[in-house]
Amino acid sequence: MQKRLLMIGNIRPRLRWRKITHWVLNLGRMACHVPTGHLETYHRFSVLRSLSCAIALILCLTLAAPAPAQALPSFIKGFIPSASSATNSAISTAYHQHMSDLIVEGTGTVERLLSDDNIGSRHQRFIVRLSPAHTVLVSHNIDLAPYIKDMREGDEVSFKGEYEWNEQGGIVHWTHLDPRGNDHPDGWIDYRGDRYE
Repeated sequence: MQKRLLMIGNIRPRLRWRKITHWVLNLGRMACHVPTGHLETYHRFSVLRSLSCAIALILCLTLAAPAPAQALPSFIKGFIPSASSATNSAISTAYHQHMSDLIVEGTGTVERLLSDDNIGSRHQRFIVRLSPAHTVLVSHNIDLAPYIKDMREGDEVSFKGEYEWNEQGGIVHWTHLDPRGNDHPDGWIDYRGDRYE
């Protein structure tokens, strides 16, 4: 009699869940070989595990969703990939492989304004941060192209020019039209909606 009561005690949890999730319990038991007496515990555990996975997935998707740049603190902006990452990757590759004489395009933030170079051809010089780990010096010939007025540190700038490798991250020059017309690809600088070439 006592043995029969024990069997009924083991069956009751299964009967309670059978109407709702009979097929889930049977599949779980067959797949995991869970003893019959532990099916209710196993089912609760699997539901909790599935629920926690769903919550983690929702959190990941929420955090990965693009947020407006204005809503992010400045120290985070530099670590989030942007559309400019693809164009800047050519400069990064050239830097790591010590390559020069390449026509490149890039977008970044003006990190520092340097004094103009007035020896020989005059150049306006400034450093652009392309990524948290990489800066490049832009040397803009102001004898062949207009001077960029009111440039400020922290502003975004885009450019096209010729890349020359150095240990500090490289130099981009020839950010202007070819004065001879067809000997060299044209370059430019885009700043605050204006193109300087």
